[in-house]
Amino acid sequence: MKQDRQSDSLTRGVAGLTAGVAAIGAEALVMSPVLEDISASLGASPGTIGVAVAAYGFALTVASPLFALFGHKLDRLTLMLSGLALFVLATAGCGLAQGPASLVGARVACGIAAGAYLPACYAFVGDAIPYERRARVMGRIMFGWSLSLVIGVPLGGLVGQLLGWRFAFFAVALVGLAAFLMIAGFRKGTQQSSATGSVGGAVRWPLPRPVWAVFGITFFNMLGFYGVYTYLGTAVRNAQHVGSAGAAAYVLCYGLGLACSTLRGDLLDRLGKVRLLAVALLLLCPLLASQAIAVSHPALLAPAMFVWGVLQGVVLTGISTVLTQQAGATKGMATALNSSLTYLAVAMGATLGGIALERGPGFAGICFVAAGASLLSWMLLRASRISA
Repeated sequence: MKQDRQSDSLTRGVAGLTAGVAAIGAEALVMSPVLEDISASLGASPGTIGVAVAAYGFALTVASPLFALFGHKLDRLTLMLSGLALFVLATAGCGLAQGPASLVGARVACGIAAGAYLPACYAFVGDAIPYERRARVMGRIMFGWSLSLVIGVPLGGLVGQLLGWRFAFFAVALVGLAAFLMIAGFRKGTQQSSATGSVGGAVRWPLPRPVWAVFGITFFNMLGFYGVYTYLGTAVRNAQHVGSAGAAAYVLCYGLGLACSTLRGDLLDRLGKVRLLAVALLLLCPLLASQAIAVSHPALLAPAMFVWGVLQGVVLTGISTVLTQQAGATKGMATALNSSLTYLAVAMGATLGGIALERGPGFAGICFVAAGASLLSWMLLRASRISA
């Protein structure tokens, strides 16, 4: 009976964690379909507004390891709640921005908030769930990214087209508030234990060698992903002459693929986490390269986006699950540094993509570089000899 109550409590807790990831994901990703509108409203080029994406990434890059180093006296749930509180305020601030500078400032605050929440969330799952069942639960957490894409981003694009881009951010802030209340309720009914342990504990070094390989895999995968994703909406709107809602429809296709993949995290548990991760990274190479052509053809782009979502879901779930196992007692610091590297890649992808879009080979060049980055990720995984 007690075990059933603990299981029910954990299920509710996972739902709250998923909602938090969905809110943060929606805020991070909604920039793409409304970037053109923000650019026109604030009187700046799409590449300049892309700096706000980069600022978010740089802020999270710095914040994540700092929380791991100096926040070790806080339990993971407290840190997550603090991050969500800041997230709600900062996201509302994005909607109130009156110029590029104020938008960048609000996005920096969003990055700090995400830097507190995301690593603590992933490490919490690593603490609470045995490795043989962890991909299933980690997949549910990653499903939050699916929700942000399937519901949050398309709805944000529609809201942006009907009411203006500012209301898209206000809507995301409300989702963040709902997640805060859900996790606060879970925390109130949960006694502190090792499962809700400290962010970093006594910070331990060195990190195990396989962890560094996972860091490299994460970095190159996300460098390619955000380089393409950040400017996909602009490329679609220019090529197909559609509005923000039309661009968001393709993001919906990606989100559906991601949802199908993350909801079946149990397949990674059954078929092998590392094996499926390697397959997904390799298949991403031709798929990302093909986006250069598919972006002009709706009949090609929609299925390509769905398959991209399926493969990226395997990558996200696989990386997070393998990392929390390989890190062992250092998982608090490892997840923080992995999030840091993820958003360093976000910042670099958005910045370099903006340069390529305005001064270089354009969107096609971004796609080919992304394909090469995915190949590097696959090579790192093969060289690491991780077999868990």
